[in-house]
Amino acid sequence: MTEYSHLHINMTFKCRSIPYGYEYTNNYRAQISCLRGELGYNFVVSLITITIDT
Repeated sequence: MTEYSHLHINMTFKCRSIPYGYEYTNNYRAQISCLRGELGYNFVVSLITITIDT
């Protein structure tokens, strides 16, 4: 059996508005705004990174 001392889960949300170039990272409110299509945001990129330190 293997036990992992540290398990890191990092979720990164990026939101861009092409005309204005806005970008928000690790901002939950910005992600919600993107999903709702507010303020001209047109897409969301979600990255989930899982790192295990042995």
